[in-house]
Amino acid sequence: MSPKTITTPVFAAAAFLFVLGGGVYGGGWTGAEIIDAGPGYDAGSPDIALDGSGRALAVFVQDDGDDWRVYANFREESAWSGPAIIDAGAGSAASRPRGAMDGSGRAIAVFQQSGGGSDRVYANRWDGADWSGAEVIDAGPGNDAYQPEVAMDGGGNAVVVFEQQVDEFWRIHANFWDGTQWSGAQIIDAGPGNNAFIPAVAMADSGRAVAVFEQWDGENWRIYASVWDGSAWSAAELIDAGPGGNASRPRVATDGSGNAVVVFGQDSGGVLRVYANFWDGTSWNGATTIDAGTGDQADFPAVAMAESGEAVAVFQQKDGSADRIYANRWDTSGWSGAAAIDAGPGFRAYEPRVAMDGEGNALAVFRQSDGYYYRIYSNRLSGASWSGAEIIDAGPGKNADDPRVALDGQGRGVAVFRQYDGSNWRVYANRFFPVFAPWIHDYNGDGTSDIAIFRPSSGLWAVRGVTRVYFGSSGDLIVPADYDGDGTTDIAIFRQASGLWAVRGVTRVYFGSSNDIPVPGDYRGDGTAVPAIYRPGSGLWAVRGVTRIYFGGGADVPVPGYYSAGGSKSVGIFRPDSGLWAIRGVTRVYFGSSADTPVPGDYGGEGLWRTAVFRSGSGLWAVRGATRVYFGGTGDRPVPGAYGGGADLTGIFRPASGLWAVRGLTRVYFGGSGDLPAAR
Repeated sequence: MSPKTITTPVFAAAAFLFVLGGGVYGGGWTGAEIIDAGPGYDAGSPDIALDGSGRALAVFVQDDGDDWRVYANFREESAWSGPAIIDAGAGSAASRPRGAMDGSGRAIAVFQQSGGGSDRVYANRWDGADWSGAEVIDAGPGNDAYQPEVAMDGGGNAVVVFEQQVDEFWRIHANFWDGTQWSGAQIIDAGPGNNAFIPAVAMADSGRAVAVFEQWDGENWRIYASVWDGSAWSAAELIDAGPGGNASRPRVATDGSGNAVVVFGQDSGGVLRVYANFWDGTSWNGATTIDAGTGDQADFPAVAMAESGEAVAVFQQKDGSADRIYANRWDTSGWSGAAAIDAGPGFRAYEPRVAMDGEGNALAVFRQSDGYYYRIYSNRLSGASWSGAEIIDAGPGKNADDPRVALDGQGRGVAVFRQYDGSNWRVYANRFFPVFAPWIHDYNGDGTSDIAIFRPSSGLWAVRGVTRVYFGSSGDLIVPADYDGDGTTDIAIFRQASGLWAVRGVTRVYFGSSNDIPVPGDYRGDGTAVPAIYRPGSGLWAVRGVTRIYFGGGADVPVPGYYSAGGSKSVGIFRPDSGLWAIRGVTRVYFGSSADTPVPGDYGGEGLWRTAVFRSGSGLWAVRGATRVYFGGTGDRPVPGAYGGGADLTGIFRPASGLWAVRGLTRVYFGGSGDLPAAR
C-alpha cells in the first residue's frame, strides 16, 4: 500500500472532545506549477528523478539570453528550492540534461555542452547539500560526445553511458562512479568498424547495471546489451529479434535483484513492431512482440520495473487512423497483452513514458491532441487496472510536450513537461500522491480504516482482526500515525507530563510539554507524519523539524488537516463560540456552534477535506456544502473514517456498550466503557 498519514482523537481537560485530523496527501495530482528560471526565455528538455523519501530532482535547459544553460531544481519537504545553474559555465550551449538519485537523496546530473571545438559529456554531483561542479567524464577532447544517460544504485554508485566518436566511427562508452571517483570512460559496444548510437542504462540497488544500444552490423541496425556486475562489463550481446530488419530505440529497466527488461522497435515484414527481452540475471530469454498487433507501425517504447520484478512497457502505435498509446504488463512470468491507455481514439497521442513504485503500481504520461492543442495526460496502473487518462498540464489553449515521470517506492510521483505560456515555453512539474483516504487509520496496510481501541487502564491497543499489543499507560494521549512512511499506522503515545513521543518500533523523542495538545501529521507533504503540538495558551503550533508559528489560541480547537491540494497538512482552528473555521493560508468560514464537535474529513472522496460538525445532542452530522444526516446521539464519540476505502463515512463509538456503528456499512461491538477509540 501507499503511505498514509493519520492522527487520532485527543482528550483535553476542556468539556469538549478534540477530534484531530489526519489523512493521506489529498490524493491524486496536486496541480502543475512552473519550476524553471523565470519568464522571458524558452525552457525545455526536462527530466525528473526521485529518491526513496519523496525528494525530487528536476533538470532542464533554459536560454539565459546568450546560451542554453542547464538548471537543476530540488523539491524538499513542501517546496521547490529554486533553479540553479549546474553546467560547465557560460559561453557555450548546453543541452540534453538527465538526472538520477539514490535512496538517500544524493544525485547526479549529466548533460552535453559545447566547448573547445567539440561537444563534451559532463557530470555534476549533488551530495545532499551542494553540487560538486561540472566535470568532463567522456573519453577525451577532440571528438564529439552526445546522448548521455545516467542511473544510480541504492548506495550512491552510478553509471553514465554516452556515444562518442572514435576515429571515424561512433562508439558507446560507459563511465562508473564508485562514490569517490570516476573509473574513466571505456568502450562497451560490439566492436570497431560500425557506428553505435542511442544508449540507455538502468541500475539496480544491488549495483548491477544493464546498458543497451543500437549498432550497425553491416546490413542492419541491431540491439545489443552489456551487463555491469559491479566490477566489469560483459561482452556486448545481441538481444533483438534477429537479423533482417532494422531495430532501434532500446530502453531498459531493472528490478531490485538486477533482473532487467529491455524494449525496442524492430522492422518485421515491413511493419515496425515493439519487442521485449527479459534478463533473468544469467541469460536473456529471447525477444518477443508485445505491441497491440494492429498491423500498423509501433514505436517509441519505454519501460519501467518494480523492485518485485513486475514491469510495464508503453509505446505508441497506429490503430488504423491515429497513433494511440498502449501499455503491456509483465507479471514476472509473461506479458498480459497490450491495452490502449490514452484519452480515446480519434486524436493523435505520442511520447509515452512510464514509472513504477515498489509494489507494481505505475504512472504513465504522454501527450495527446484534444482536437486543438497537445495536452499532457496521465494514467495510473493499480494492480491490473488502469484508472483512465486525465489531463495534468497547466491548462487548455496552449501546446504541451516532452513529458517525463518518476515514482518512488511508496507511490509518490512527479511529472515534468514543457508547455507554451503564450510567450515562451516553460517547464512545469506536477506531483502525484497515490491514495484518496484522509482520516484513515490503517494498521494492516489494506487501504481501509480499522476499528481499534486503546484501554488506558492497562495500555492495551486492540485493532479488530489485526493485533493486540500493550503500549503506554493511563494518562498517555494516543497519537497513532504513519511515522516511518511505510503505508501503515504506527501505534504511538504522547506523554504530556514529560513531552515524550513514543512510536512503537520506530522512535522515542521529546517534544512539547504538559499543557500541549498533540497534532501530528504530514506537514511536509512527504508521506511521513512528524510530531507536532498546539499550545492553547499562546496559539503556538510547533512542528518538529519543520516550523513554529502562532495561529489561534484560548478556547480554539485545533483542526489541522488536508484542506488543499498539495499534499501537506494545514494548520487550522475551530472557534466554538462563533463557529469560525480558520485554515491558515486556505480559508475562513463560519460553520457550526459551541454545541458541536468539529469532524472535518474527505466526505466527498475527492481527496480534499471539508469542514464538518457532529452535534451529539441531536446526532446531527453536517458537512458544509454537502449533506446533513442524523446518526448517533448523546454520549457517542464521532469516528468517521474510510472504513470501506475511499470517501470518509460517518461513524460513532458508543463507550457504554462498545458499539461501533458506521452508517451504511456495519455495526459491531468492540471495546467498552473506559476505552478510547483509536480509529479517528
